[in-house]
Amino acid sequence: MADTPIEIFCKTPIVNVSMSSTITSNSVPIREVNVLGVQFIWTGSSPVGYTQLEFSNDNVNFTPDNETFQNVSGNTGSNGVNYWNIGFQWVRLSYVYTSGSGTLNATINGKRV
Repeated sequence: MADTPIEIFCKTPIVNVSMSSTITSNSVPIREVNVLGVQFIWTGSSPVGYTQLEFSNDNVNFTPDNETFQNVSGNTGSNGVNYWNIGFQWVRLSYVYTSGSGTLNATINGKRV
């Protein structure tokens, strides 16, 4: 089937990281990918903040995607978002801390359609 997505990668750039401060993952190259699925999963003592994806074309200057940031609240939870028709070369994930504590994991699945 010509329209079947091809999985290019599945990476977990945030693994068991404390949510007691702001978190920024290492960058991930996405040059051959035009669809991303991002999932954040947390546990803890009422962490509060928000998650977001940041894009870059030079792997130095990253711009947050403010249209799809997701609020984090509650002791345990998850959120995620799909990105279509991506034209950037690099991406990284971030959690912006407000209060509370917990443990965060995040996964990126990249596909070419």
